[in-house]
Amino acid sequence: MLITATYFNGSALQTLSGNWSDIGASSGGVTLASQPGGGDGNDFTLKLFGDSFNNAWNLNFDVAGRGSLRSLLFDGVPGNTVFDICGNNNQWCGGNTGTPGSANGLNFSGFSNTNIAITATYFDALAIGNASPVGDVFTKFKLDFGGNGLAQNAYQFNLDTDNAKTTIVPAVPEPASMSLLGLGLAGLGALRRRKQSV
Repeated sequence: MLITATYFNGSALQTLSGNWSDIGASSGGVTLASQPGGGDGNDFTLKLFGDSFNNAWNLNFDVAGRGSLRSLLFDGVPGNTVFDICGNNNQWCGGNTGTPGSANGLNFSGFSNTNIAITATYFDALAIGNASPVGDVFTKFKLDFGGNGLAQNAYQFNLDTDNAKTTIVPAVPEPASMSLLGLGLAGLGALRRRKQSV
């Protein structure tokens, strides 16, 4: 999973990205630093101890009082991670049908120690096989922190993830595939006209 943090460093927006990795037998994390080797080297750490269904994620954001976190983007495609939710009315939990092979999910919650507006967005719904996406499993998740962003502090939140059993192949949007088909047919037509005129 690739984690991207965007924050205001006191004078401009800065983006840092890093890959999630194992930090213990049942834990993982990522550390991002704007100046590796300088200071403590940690502007941002995100860790999870145990599974994401039963345990909270731990976010520490420390930019020496000179900035604010504006957004966090979780891209699950690298690492075959998916984000599993219950939905607005828990329609995919408690025995209700969701994506085949997916257990109950958990809706995003947390950040109780701040009063800023937080927008949580799941996107790139995952389809299994030839079926259309159900809408309970996604490959990407983003947190946007309103106002002036999230101040330096330690935070916790809940976000359920699952490991995909096979490599995640992002879906090609239908308009893009139709455009590719049209270009291919136009190329074949031009090639056929060129051969006939010789």
